[in-house]
Amino acid sequence: MALLVPLTQVQIDAACRLHQRLKQWWLSDAALKRLSETLPGFDREACLLKSIVINALYRTQVLAIVRMAHHVEAVLRETDVKTAKIELVERLASLPTDSRSRHRRFVSFAAKFCHFFLDEERFAI
Repeated sequence: MALLVPLTQVQIDAACRLHQRLKQWWLSDAALKRLSETLPGFDREACLLKSIVINALYRTQVLAIVRMAHHVEAVLRETDVKTAKIELVERLASLPTDSRSRHRRFVSFAAKFCHFFLDEERFAI
């Protein structure tokens, strides 16, 4: 997924310095790392807990969080998570609609889920 406006190394370095100074990000990152280590799999309960935490900490605005967790579980069940590529973010982001809702994409949620619970390097945010 290419950026519309590529970032310069100076911008990336500045963002890293800012991240190091914000204690709430450190705490959030540490909590997400602990959750990932404590619940390494993607069963129903693990997907629900991980989805709730991403949604709450990053305000990704997924209102149907239980439905999203079921979607995440289903997608990951049929995915080799060790070799998955960036296309997985798009698959997770596309929450199937029910009869009462319109189709929405939750790219921020999906990108953060993949970053924190699959691979920080492959799914950089």
